[in-house]
Amino acid sequence: MKELKGLIVAMATPFDENEELDFAGVKPLCDKLIEDGADGIFCAGSMGECAALTVTERVEIALATVNAVAGRVPVVAGVGDVTTKAAVEAVKRLRGSGVDFISLVMPYYLRPSQEEMYAHVAAVIAASDIPVMAYNIPQNTGTDISAQMLGKLYREDGLIGAKDSSGDLAKMQAFIEATGDDFAMICGSDPHILTSLTMGAKGAISAPANALTRISSAIYDLYMAGDMEGAKAAQADWDVFTSAIAATGSFPSTVKRATNHFTAPVGPARRPMLPICDKKFADALDAVKDVYAKYYPTRGLTL
Repeated sequence: MKELKGLIVAMATPFDENEELDFAGVKPLCDKLIEDGADGIFCAGSMGECAALTVTERVEIALATVNAVAGRVPVVAGVGDVTTKAAVEAVKRLRGSGVDFISLVMPYYLRPSQEEMYAHVAAVIAASDIPVMAYNIPQNTGTDISAQMLGKLYREDGLIGAKDSSGDLAKMQAFIEATGDDFAMICGSDPHILTSLTMGAKGAISAPANALTRISSAIYDLYMAGDMEGAKAAQADWDVFTSAIAATGSFPSTVKRATNHFTAPVGPARRPMLPICDKKFADALDAVKDVYAKYYPTRGLTL
């Protein structure tokens, strides 16, 4: 089994102008992300607009990503849904697909109890021939799995890792303490990448890393090389970029606009999310020009 570690990009799902899947856009995007330092690609997550995709679309984008990546880095495929039935259908359709890891976001809209979340994740693990990681993002789903249940899923059901995007470092610590050294705890909060690594996280999954991937990957690479001062500087640079992009509008349109500008064509976000204002995006580019020049000295920044 491949390792779930490093800087994993939560890949934007390419759409055409009619908001249909643009399969031709997957490989150019994956190529650029890997070239710029991605240690893994995570498709059909929050940045991949998982809640706006059908089960069939999630499966199709996962297969396209596997083909595009061609074994160069691990591929994580999101299968989360409101119901256990839909999530199980997706993992069954991905059997033998070449996907390396399954990501299961906690059920959203409905408000299942801790026991119901446990049963949901356990059922997906049982149906999958691919290792499963949990994905906790309570600010979006309205559900927040406990460290106790995460530990139980690890010990009794074979859960191999989890991404926590809550931004709550105490929760991150509790998840780490409830599991083992072989559990892949992954940070999903961009301001806390470096701190999470020092706490024992194995890496980070980042949406803004679709654009300026080199900065976010530098945090991990410098930390692993023992250069704490360099890692701190990279985290500070990353904070400049992520704050500037977040200020332009609503996610994921913010990151999609940045990805279209810096990386590869990924089209619009599906409505109801609207395009980003040109003036706000121009202001963001101005705010990041010095950081951009540090990591991309030969590319130049088009304003």
